[in-house]
Amino acid sequence: MEYLSLLFVAAILALIPAAIASSKNRSFGGFWLYGFLLFPIALIHACIMEAPVASDSTVRHGIITGRKCPFCAEIIKLDAIVCRFCGRDVPKDADSIARNAEYIEQLKVRLL
Repeated sequence: MEYLSLLFVAAILALIPAAIASSKNRSFGGFWLYGFLLFPIALIHACIMEAPVASDSTVRHGIITGRKCPFCAEIIKLDAIVCRFCGRDVPKDADSIARNAEYIEQLKVRLL
């Protein structure tokens, strides 16, 4: 009976590093298990780790697999022509983005 209450307390305490890690976009379940098995270490680890940095492209295994839509800032595939989130035409390169922005400004001026 004493061991059962000890396991219950460990399960409750494991929620602390899991919640901290979850707020930093890490796995809640993974850190709950980590906290259940090694609470003091998991708590320190969850507190000192940094949240992942968002970038303009998605990198997996050293290969760039995506980029940000210049209009809605969602990650889309490199070869995308139309953003699946906002539905706008996505230019292929930075020069196209600049030309597109100039075109939009010209349209705004014409409409006013």
